[in-house]
Amino acid sequence: MVAEITLGTWVKFLAKGPGNRHETGIWAPTLSSSFQAGLEPPAERSRADVYLLAQRFLWARNRVNHCEPVVFGFPLQGQMTANRKRRRLTPHQLLDDVRDLAAAMDTSVGSWVASWGDIDILLTDPLIADTLAFMDRQPWLAVEGRR
Repeated sequence: MVAEITLGTWVKFLAKGPGNRHETGIWAPTLSSSFQAGLEPPAERSRADVYLLAQRFLWARNRVNHCEPVVFGFPLQGQMTANRKRRRLTPHQLLDDVRDLAAAMDTSVGSWVASWGDIDILLTDPLIADTLAFMDRQPWLAVEGRR
């Protein structure tokens, strides 16, 4: 049954939920301990932090699965800046987020994902920098994240 649960459903388990029910009913008693790899108590990753990483991963996975161009950044659905610009993450930032999410679950998986150097090499292509610079000049967009 667990294998049949979609990625979107897992991400929703990490969301705040109605009346903060997910925090007290799902996160604290069961899921929290699954995302604390590499931390020493009393340090702890919050549900909100893990949800943000998982949500970004889900959005990016959906974009890639639909063969949408990702070099222009990943739209953060429904998220706007204070001055009403649509927010996008750089591909570099999304890669960092995926690595952080993997490491939060298991440090050895995090190390394995971090070792995928081919992606880092692709992200150094000057055309990506040019594309992100072009996107930065668009008055309706805010491109955020590491470059």
